[in-house]
Amino acid sequence: MKLFQEPPTQALTYDFGYGEIPAHRHINPDGSIGGWVADGASVGNRASVGNRASVGDDASVGYDASVGDGASVGNRASVGDGASVGDDASVGNRASVGNRASVGNDASVGYDASVGDGASVGDGASVGNRASVGDGASVLFHLAPCLTLTETNPNEFVEYYNLKKTASGIITVYKAVDQNGLSGHGVAYVPGKRTKCDDFEPTTECGHGLHFSGHPQQAQAYTYKDCKFLACQVKLSEIVVIDPTKIKAPSCKVLYEVDINGRVK
Repeated sequence: MKLFQEPPTQALTYDFGYGEIPAHRHINPDGSIGGWVADGASVGNRASVGNRASVGDDASVGYDASVGDGASVGNRASVGDGASVGDDASVGNRASVGNRASVGNDASVGYDASVGDGASVGDGASVGNRASVGDGASVLFHLAPCLTLTETNPNEFVEYYNLKKTASGIITVYKAVDQNGLSGHGVAYVPGKRTKCDDFEPTTECGHGLHFSGHPQQAQAYTYKDCKFLACQVKLSEIVVIDPTKIKAPSCKVLYEVDINGRVK
């Protein structure tokens, strides 16, 4: 008795979301029939594609990579050698997932986004359209840019990231610094102390202010890989939203160190 079905031999088509195009079922390294792969896509040796998965037109899945059951890899997207895309995850059109990177179950990588070599996107997490995750970095929640966030609206920034806010309008944001507590520009951030920018300018340009993010993971994108994270308090009335991932303020009170998920260490 055969353990696996024989692949169909007749010409087939499949709708990857833009109408029927020529496609075929992938044959996995163990001989099982995998998901649908557009004839214009490429799947490397020893790669596996889950039975309910799909790999769109002009997409590529690298050597020894895996695309989980129910996952989708969009048109012209790429999944690198040894990378993994979890069950029911999605990689958007023209997005790239680097070599040995991982995208967790039910996670999503938006169109034109990039996930670097060896990086990881956790279960249920998402990387927004045109966002990028650096080599070796990790994402455990939603990574902006979020195109629906009004860049100059401080209240919307607070609401989007669900930031702590006191009755007097003080919010808690996050700063990534090196192991000596210094920012990339050499500004010292010491728990229990205040830090001030003497040349603050309330414009949406970078510089001339202390810069913070709505989550430690986003703060990490602006500094060293070997960094630590600090929770800081700033006045909501004084902040300027530079973009969906970053604000600046004239001063702050440094509270305490947190981990990459914002938990007190």
